Amino acid sequence: MPAIASSVRNKMKGYQQALRFAFRMAISCVLALGIGIYADDHLHTSPLFLIGLLVYAMIGNLYLLVKECGKDE
Repeated sequence: MPAIASSVRNKMKGYQQALRFAFRMAISCVLALGIGIYADDHLHTSPLFLIGLLVYAMIGNLYLLVKECGKDE
């Protein structure tokens, strides 16, 4: 019985990690989108800040995902 509980616990940990990554990615991309649009509007730099901040948010989130996955092993 303890082996089954451990297996379920490990599976739930994976789901929690995936859900955390998804929410972190969504929130940071929405924030980057909002800040990028605001900055581009006021500085008249069409999509410069929008694209730059979105790329920064995605790369940052992927870095954190790799860092978390490496820590678990």
